[in-house]
Amino acid sequence: MSTARTTGLLLMIGPVATLVVWMGLWPALIGGGETPAEDLAAMLANQQLSLILGALGTLAMLSMFIGYRMLTGSLQGDENAGGSYAQIAGMLIVLLAAVTLASSGLQFGVMEVGSEGNFELAAILQSGSDNIGGMNAFFWGLATSLIGLALVMQKKVTPILAYLLVVIGVVGMITFFVEMPDVVGMVMWVLWSAATVALGFFTYKAAN
Repeated sequence: MSTARTTGLLLMIGPVATLVVWMGLWPALIGGGETPAEDLAAMLANQQLSLILGALGTLAMLSMFIGYRMLTGSLQGDENAGGSYAQIAGMLIVLLAAVTLASSGLQFGVMEVGSEGNFELAAILQSGSDNIGGMNAFFWGLATSLIGLALVMQKKVTPILAYLLVVIGVVGMITFFVEMPDVVGMVMWVLWSAATVALGFFTYKAAN
């Protein structure tokens, strides 16, 4: 399978799988709470299922990051307009993927420590897992905007989709500085996911 087709498939499958796991299966089967301690209790009540869903959700998110990293690689080069934007975005995507893995690793550690009865330490680790990505919104938004700009300049996809990525990225950066209702973040995540699937479709189609 060609690199472009693989990129397209990752960008299409990753967002859908992520939404299914974290916004569908996890709330329905595991639940959660308002505090790290309540989240911990919910996970320990279904520890094996939490491990499975956590691994699947992490894999789904990494699929998106890998897809975007492969996409930025195809947009780079001094001969390509906006190639430097794509290169910077690619570096940020790698960092975001690393933070995602760190958060997931802490969460798996939380369940191990909690299952041993050390709930105080487990709650502290859970808080760390929840907050280790505290700056993700800004750098995710910056990477998304840069990818959108590169796509605009290279005319790789329909302009509406490219500009939508730019706007979503800018709004994402703003939410880091301005507190907004949780529903705004959820809407932006769904829009970004839909745009990512559309981007994957165009990438896959162009490879045929």
